[in-house]
Parts: sequence; C-alpha cells; structure tokens
Amino acid sequence: MKRVIHLLFFLIVFSTSLLANYCFVPIKGSHDIYSEGRELFPNIIKYDTLSDVVNFYDIKSDTIIYRKVNGNVNTIAFKIKLKDKSEKKFEYFPIKSIEISDSDTYRVLQEINEEKEDLGISNIEFNDFNFDGYVDMYVYDACAILANCYGHVFLFDKDLHKFVLATEFNELTSVSVDKSKKEIYSYNRCCGGALYTYRVYKYINDKLTLVKEISEDADGTKGYIYKVKEMDKNRKMKVVKKVKSKEPMLLEE
Repeated sequence: MKRVIHLLFFLIVFSTSLLANYCFVPIKGSHDIYSEGRELFPNIIKYDTLSDVVNFYDIKSDTIIYRKVNGNVNTIAFKIKLKDKSEKKFEYFPIKSIEISDSDTYRVLQEINEEKEDLGISNIEFNDFNFDGYVDMYVYDACAILANCYGHVFLFDKDLHKFVLATEFNELTSVSVDKSKKEIYSYNRCCGGALYTYRVYKYINDKLTLVKEISEDADGTKGYIYKVKEMDKNRKMKVVKKVKSKEPMLLEE
C-alpha cells in the first residue's frame, strides 16, 4: 500500500513540475504565415523551426499557458482572456487581454490589453528577438491580403521583470529570426503585389539596424528590376547589385 501511495505522489509531483516548466495550451504548433516568402526567397529566409507559436482562434474559454523565459526567472503564467463572442471583432481578434504573472508568487507583472495597445490579438510567438538569452513575445495583429503580417514585439526586461514594447519592430512585417546568425528578417509585398522586399536586420550597439535589403519590382514593361543593397563600412546602405530582367530573379538568389 505504501509503495502505491509513494508512486502516486511521485506521479503528481512529476506532472506538476512538467506543467510548470513547459505549458498548457489547447492548440500549439508551427505556423505557416511565411510560406510565400520562403517560396520567393528559398536560400535567404531561414525559418526558425524552434519558434513557439500559440494560436488562439479555437480556444473556447479563458486559458492559462506557461513559459520559462530564462533559467534565472520563475515560470511566467499568461492568462488569456477572451472577448464576449457577441462582439463584432471576435471572429478575427478573439483575445481581450493577456494577464502576465509570476507562477510561483501569483504576483501580476503586467497586462497587455487590446484597446490600450491598439492591437488586435490573434496569436503569440515566443522567441528570443534580441538574442539576450531571454524569451520574448511577438503578439500578432493581422495579416493582409498580400501576406504581410503585422504585430508588436515585447522584449523581456530582466531588470523590470516584465515584457516591454519594442517600438523598433513596429514597422516590420512578417518578422522571423535566425538565432544562429543573430539576424532579424522582415518580408513585405506591396503595390498590388508588384514589389517584393526582404530586409535583414542585426543588433549593432544594441540598436536594431538594417544591414541588407533585397527587392524586386515590376519595371512597367513586363520586366523586372532586381536590386540588392548592403550596409557599407560607413554604415550607409549602398546598392551592390542591380539587374533588369525579363524573368523574376528572386528564386535564383
């Protein structure tokens, strides 16, 4: 009998520990919002397969998920509060707010509110967006018809012990990262789909800096203008390649 009790106790402790150190979510999986970008830039876009994306569209009620942002920080609890289903925007942006707290002390650290942040919350990506060893979060707003996805990046501040809005990401679309190269990528398509732009950013002196830009635009004569810019030693963006072609060249890069 004692052995059975000890076994049950071990299973309860193990399950609780596993839950606290990872997560509980109704839906979790890799997203594919960059599929078009990867087709256009197969050798450029290095999709981060370790990214952790939580999609909230099928959540039926308020939900709590857990993430370990760093080994030196207590597990963080994210309480996802749904809107009333009768609200007009519920179908597209189901989340009303995200309450963030310390899972050990239950102390509320902050709340990200849709109205206050002027942000329609559809899902969240947990990733290290400034390569400091702490997990940050990318709160998705919406994706436009040309596959441009918008959102806000919140970087975890170890001193403030909270997530702080990183405004330098606000103008970036379809953001992805390569932690091995410590690069941030942004893909954008505009002008009725005629212009494709892919940008590479790095942190230089703790500032997010554009270091490379690849674009392809229709020239108005059924041809294309392919252009590559790179940052020179004076930290100025300089055209290093420009080609006029009758065929798209992005797949050749």
